[in-house]
Amino acid sequence: MRIIIIVLLSVFFTIPVYAEKNINNDKQLTESKKEELNSKNEQARMKTLQILGNLTNRIYQYKMQNNQLPPNINIFSGGYWSSPIVDGWGNPIIYQNNGFNFNVISLGADGKRNYEFGAGSGYYDMDIIYP
Repeated sequence: MRIIIIVLLSVFFTIPVYAEKNINNDKQLTESKKEELNSKNEQARMKTLQILGNLTNRIYQYKMQNNQLPPNINIFSGGYWSSPIVDGWGNPIIYQNNGFNFNVISLGADGKRNYEFGAGSGYYDMDIIYP
């Protein structure tokens, strides 16, 4: 009888310890996933900055050679850039041209317009606008 009670007590007290270890592993896993996601987002952001910078330079070169801004950025597709030209997250780059000035825009990780950091938007979701 005494052995059965000891066995039951030992089983009863080991279950919470096991559950606590799993919770801690889940927290570590979550932190690890967050770090991995932030690393991937940072790589995508750096790639996007490079693409927007290079694209801006190509637009300025085009303007100097043709005395006007290009009608669209797809004329630069091929070779270095895909068609359509995309940012580091795979979202299409937006080109705005009013005839005198231009912007090239990445909509960030979420692919939605986010001009300001605020509720529901994270650092990597914010738009990147050049020049």
